[in-house]
Amino acid sequence: MGILEGSNREVSIIKGLPIVLRKGKRLCVEYPISQYVCTDNLSNIHQIFVGTIVAIKIPTSIQEAMRSEHWTQAMKEGMDALKRNLTWMIVYKPRDKNAMWCRWIFTVKDKEMG
Repeated sequence: MGILEGSNREVSIIKGLPIVLRKGKRLCVEYPISQYVCTDNLSNIHQIFVGTIVAIKIPTSIQEAMRSEHWTQAMKEGMDALKRNLTWMIVYKPRDKNAMWCRWIFTVKDKEMG
């Protein structure tokens, strides 16, 4: 019996997983830009910019991101910013309450303010 057919036990196991594991991998680039855009008429600086953006490997899962020092550092900086700005704080969860989930979305910002 597969997960789609699902027994009660399989459903409860799936519901017990963190959302990052339930959702699985996210497909970031279904259509690579290099197959659809010609950069021949762009200036050298713009060709370099496009080449740099295309060359960056964006992780599709938290597990993949954790294997990269670059993305691990970016996650640490993001967590530090949340703490510094007092966006949230870590507290004990009351037994009768459900935790609110969050999810990391990995992307590349091309402007200073994102």
